[in-house]
Amino acid sequence: MADIMLQTAMITPVTRTGTLDYDALDRLVNRVLHAGHIGFSVLGSTGEGASVPLPVRRELRQAVLARVNGRVPVFTGIIGNIASDIEEDLHRCADLDLSGILVPPPSYYPMDHEELRDFYLRLADMSPFPLMLYNIPPYTKISLPPETVASLARHPRIMGIKDSSRNFDYLLRLISLTRHDPEFAVLVGTETLVLPAMVAGAAGAVLGSANIVPEWIARLGRQISEGSWDEARDTEDDLVQLAEALRKTDGARGFKYATALIDHHEGYVMAPYHRLHPSSPAAQAITAALQKFHLIRHQDPV
Repeated sequence: MADIMLQTAMITPVTRTGTLDYDALDRLVNRVLHAGHIGFSVLGSTGEGASVPLPVRRELRQAVLARVNGRVPVFTGIIGNIASDIEEDLHRCADLDLSGILVPPPSYYPMDHEELRDFYLRLADMSPFPLMLYNIPPYTKISLPPETVASLARHPRIMGIKDSSRNFDYLLRLISLTRHDPEFAVLVGTETLVLPAMVAGAAGAVLGSANIVPEWIARLGRQISEGSWDEARDTEDDLVQLAEALRKTDGARGFKYATALIDHHEGYVMAPYHRLHPSSPAAQAITAALQKFHLIRHQDPV
């Protein structure tokens, strides 16, 4: 397991008014820690990082770090569309004991190779932490060109990339272009591609499903490490079935609804967005999947 990097793309538990729900946070962090060998990546897409105000971002980072207490790595997303705001958020992290930062490109206007390269090199030069590139074109509408990623991989402060494109050809290209740099890690952010990505040479995974079934993720990592391929296929098959239900809605809402059912909280999302209604088709599909795998005992609307 030591050579496989596994992280929870953590939800941000909040109250109706958008403040942190500390009881829900305690339950979630404890479940993930109990599974073993899984770190935390807070304030990414699953964590609604683009919607969380700066003061709450800092509060969450501090709260997770305090609860983890050095037992596993903690990364944070830094998401924004204004370069100076992104840099300010980075500066606000400087005194925290983070293992790294996860940064997607600004997403309103298109960016070419030189603009992407300059953006990331500037951040890497000023960052006190290792920087993880973040490719998530379904949200940003920008796909980091593999050649740009390979160029950035040479920077000593750029440690890798999380790819959530759901494009296996793209992922294979990333692995091919960076495979001779042992310090650069390609991580997959898609439940349905974990096993094939790892077989192809990915270094690990950052998954929203670790909020829901951290023990599955830890088990899959262990099975891959041991070369137990039949067992790994069984675990991946279960992940695929769970992902099919979660994809009935957008990622953050689905992961949060499922986690709320397990941890018994309200599942509120950050304004201006609305949480899933229990009677919606997506909520019913998620509930049915959790019941199928005996993750909840009965339908308990959040």
